Amino acid sequence: MKKIVLLFTFIFISSLGFAQFGEVKPGTIQIYEPAGLGGLIKPNVTFSKIDFPDIQLIGYNSDDASIASLAILHTGGSKFTKFFKDGNIGIGYGLFDNFNDTGLGVRYFSSAANPHARLINLNNTEPARLNFENVGATGVSWQLKGKSNNTNTSSFFNINSSQGGDILTLRGDGKVGILTDNPSVPLHVNSSASSINSTTGAMILGTLAAGHLTLDNDEINAYNNTSGSTLYLNQESTGRVEIGGSSDLRVNGFTELGGSGAPSIKMKKLLGTSGLANSTVNVAHGLSKDKILGVQVILKRSENYSELPNFTSIIGYEYQVEITPTDISIMTTSSNSANILSKPFTVLITYEE
Repeated sequence: MKKIVLLFTFIFISSLGFAQFGEVKPGTIQIYEPAGLGGLIKPNVTFSKIDFPDIQLIGYNSDDASIASLAILHTGGSKFTKFFKDGNIGIGYGLFDNFNDTGLGVRYFSSAANPHARLINLNNTEPARLNFENVGATGVSWQLKGKSNNTNTSSFFNINSSQGGDILTLRGDGKVGILTDNPSVPLHVNSSASSINSTTGAMILGTLAAGHLTLDNDEINAYNNTSGSTLYLNQESTGRVEIGGSSDLRVNGFTELGGSGAPSIKMKKLLGTSGLANSTVNVAHGLSKDKILGVQVILKRSENYSELPNFTSIIGYEYQVEITPTDISIMTTSSNSANILSKPFTVLITYEE
């Protein structure tokens, strides 16, 4: 192949002086400065309506794929956009930085206002998107990985918005945070939203139109669409359910003990004071008499002793109990109640739904 040699041809292109065209090889042109800056071109020349003002192009003739085939630098800058022989592209790299392990790399000191990369959507009908696509291969995966030279807890992925703050955080030690950038457990939802109906709370599990749970800081509620539903604990595993330790357990609704056939029950406590001899004291129960399943009365005759109804083993401690449609009646006798007159008593009623 014929070789054309063009030596010592000078053109004035900038305040740096003259540029020199070196030897022209087939398919290549090398332009450099005599001062020895090496492979530097800083033209302000238009080639067929393509303008390169204040742009430096640096090219290499090398078989090493780790060295850029072409690097572009704006005047006054120090970081290059580098196009490598193996098809990789590096943005923000130094002139002699190697970059041969990734298709596209961005090296930059970012901030909230100046990110590494930005997708700007100017069309409110279509989202700005980054697609990961499979063209037919099997077993394909798309992975988002982070690498840190510090501890795992100091490296994390974060999705943030100006309105919602820290929406999602994936931390290097495996913890996931929602509405927090510092999750303290494997899944940390930082929300004070209350579960007050079927569509509110800090978290929802399930489909709003069907069965789902709503959760907040201290509640779990079960719904079927907008109606309350059954909350099951260990329904299928038949394992034991333990609630609390030394704490109290409060059941606001009726309680069914024993499964199918057992009544759904509640309990009610009443207080009163016995009357004089041969008298009756009535305490309103406020229930349907037919729903009352049991009544237990304990009368405290002294600091250390209490008596049940119909106690006749010792003279002076007898009283009777009667259930009326409206009251629980405590009746003393004329001859055998002398030691329990004007004494406090407690009534415990068990009634069904």
